[in-house]
Amino acid sequence: MRPSRALPVVLILCAAAFTGCSNASPRKDAGSTSTASASASASSSGATSLSSPGTPASSSSASASSASTTPSGGAGATATDQPSDQPSAHPSAQGTRTPHLPRDRVEAAALHTSVLGRNSAGTAGEQAVVQTWMRYWQAASNTLFFVRPDKDLRATARGQALSWVLGDVTKFQAQKQRIVGWARDNVTSVEVHGDRAEVRDCTTNFTFTVDEEGDPLTRPTPFYDVTGHLTREAGRWVVTDIGSKSLTSSCLS
Repeated sequence: MRPSRALPVVLILCAAAFTGCSNASPRKDAGSTSTASASASASSSGATSLSSPGTPASSSSASASSASTTPSGGAGATATDQPSDQPSAHPSAQGTRTPHLPRDRVEAAALHTSVLGRNSAGTAGEQAVVQTWMRYWQAASNTLFFVRPDKDLRATARGQALSWVLGDVTKFQAQKQRIVGWARDNVTSVEVHGDRAEVRDCTTNFTFTVDEEGDPLTRPTPFYDVTGHLTREAGRWVVTDIGSKSLTSSCLS
């Protein structure tokens, strides 16, 4: 699972348009370089939270959905079609409402949203790691939605975690594609050892690739089992590498 963000598009739901699941989501299998969906309130100017790469949106994607949200999932309308995993009550999940996360591809195409569901972080140090983790995924989602690097991407990523997103930007720009949709990150464990940390994340995913006209090219991969590593640089956490495994059934217990 990993980086992506997109503007609203009009999708033609045709079975022949789908080519597979492996590259449908920003969050890719271990060794690949994709990301999760991003924020719901992007404008054609590119102002949003975390999301997919910023290739110019087609004329049909001129306005963003009102279902925008922060990485913690604190903003947006109350969901009417929520995944089974419930959002965390931890203070890091700001606000009491969760965004609407549609499973209809026409609605989902307006989003580039990563929200925090479960959060196993307990200490302040663990919370700081999770906050950076979510900032990174929203930035990746925004990047892959707009097909241009989000301002938060270099602030939250180094090494492989950065290079795979930038590599996808180059690829999507050439192919006139982008990633749209949403992902709910469920942080199942956080381990902090000095200036290094590891995050395990079972992601509920509804992101997919669309072409220049907004037609879907892939189907969403339902879940990703993700492991991320972070390093503290000058007192700030950055994501350095990510590995993930695509799943058809939930990895949440």
